[in-house]
Amino acid sequence: MDGIIPTGEGGSLGVLFGKWGSAKSFVALDMAHSIATGIDWHGRPTVKGRVAYVVAEGALGFKYRAAAWAKHHGFHAGIPRMHYVTDPVDLMDLKRVELLLDTLQSDTPGLPDLTIIDTLARSMPSGDENETKDMNAVVAGLGRIQAVTRGSVLVIHHQGHNEETQRARGSSVLPGACDYILSCAKTGNRVAVECRKQKDAEEFAPLHLELKPVAGSCVIETASNLLSMKVR
Repeated sequence: MDGIIPTGEGGSLGVLFGKWGSAKSFVALDMAHSIATGIDWHGRPTVKGRVAYVVAEGALGFKYRAAAWAKHHGFHAGIPRMHYVTDPVDLMDLKRVELLLDTLQSDTPGLPDLTIIDTLARSMPSGDENETKDMNAVVAGLGRIQAVTRGSVLVIHHQGHNEETQRARGSSVLPGACDYILSCAKTGNRVAVECRKQKDAEEFAPLHLELKPVAGSCVIETASNLLSMKVR
C-alpha cells in the first residue's frame, strides 16, 4: 500500500492503534480487503496480494463487517485472496505460531503477503503488555510470521490509557521493533488515520475517512469532501 504499509522482500512490521471504539478494526479490514482485491485504498494504489486476518476477538461482528464490505464494493462471490482465522494465536508461544503458519500454508494457495493480528491483547493471553520480557516474546512471534511468509505483519493494538497519550499501550519494545506505526481516532462518524512512524519512508499526511452504514454493519469510505475510492 503506497506510502502506508511498506512492502518488498522480507516485508515489514507495523502497528495500528487507537482507543476502544476508534474504528481501528474497520480500517484494518478495509486495508485488508483493498489489498486482496487490488483496489486503491482511498486514492492510494495497492499491490494486489494474499491477506490473512486473525480475528482474535469479535468474530461474529467481524463476519457482518466483511459481508458489508463485499456488498458495498460489488464482490458478491466473496473476497478473493482473503483468509480469515477465527482462532486466536498466542504470539508468545512459538509452537502456536508454527501451528498458525501451518494452517495458512495448508488452507491458502501460498503464504499471505500481509498478516493482520487483531488484537494484540487477545494474542498474548498469558502475558503482560507492560513487561519487557513478554513483549520481547511477542516480537519474536511476529518476527517468525514475517520470516516464514516473507510478507508484512500488521498488529491491531489499543492506545495508552492516559487521555493525552498518543502512543500504543504497554512496553516500548513493540513500537521500537516496528517499521511503521499508525493511529486511529474517531469523532462521530469521522475517522482520522495518522502516521506515527515510518522507518524508511516519509510520514504521510493524516487521512480523513468516515463510517457509512451498510447491510447492518458499516464500511470505511473517504470523507465525503475528499476523493472517493475507485476501482482500478
